[in-house]
Amino acid sequence: MKIKRHYLQGCSWRRGKKINKPLSIRFLLIVLCLVGMVGSVMFAVQIAFASSKVIFLENEERKIVSENKELEEKLIKGNSLIGLTSKANDLGFSNFVEIVYLNQEKAMAKLP
Repeated sequence: MKIKRHYLQGCSWRRGKKINKPLSIRFLLIVLCLVGMVGSVMFAVQIAFASSKVIFLENEERKIVSENKELEEKLIKGNSLIGLTSKANDLGFSNFVEIVYLNQEKAMAKLP
């Protein structure tokens, strides 16, 4: 009886091939390209997120600047002389037309 050699050595389709061959350059290039694509996608997502944050902050800046202008206008209107005069008249302060000066000669009240 004859024993076939390739059964003892392993499968015949593996004959002549290295089982533990080093990484080929082609495999390394494929892995490098995949890592590069994943990295570029992540970078694009980060840029999109940062740009949306910048747009939000610019809108907030516009709102604050417009509110600041409105407050400055209210302050200027409130501190103008005409505005202060009208507020004083509304509160009961008014300019006296007749000013009465008291002389030392006239006694207002005397005690006996």
